[in-house]
Amino acid sequence: MKITYIPGYGDPAHVTWCGIEFTANKPVDVVEERILRKAQGNPFFESESEAPPAADASFAEAAGLLAQMDDIHWKTFQAEARRIIGADAPTTKNELVAALQALAPPAGA
Repeated sequence: MKITYIPGYGDPAHVTWCGIEFTANKPVDVVEERILRKAQGNPFFESESEAPPAADASFAEAAGLLAQMDDIHWKTFQAEARRIIGADAPTTKNELVAALQALAPPAGA
């Protein structure tokens, strides 16, 4: 089963947890049942079995972030956008906004 490290704002991009090295938002194969159990309910780690359907979660998160983008600090917006979009997220604000708009449902949907 795969476990993914989901960092919060300002958290490191690489961590070692339970003797396994994780990179932010990159799934890692884990076979040890003890570690799989520890990941459940841990807000910084997500296992395949707890992952919500990606499309639905991404739609809601992208729409929410776009709705508040003028009210939050650029670095916070950038970190959250990268978390939602993933490792291939663009770097500029305009590109991040376009990528989030591509994920978000149309207004009124």
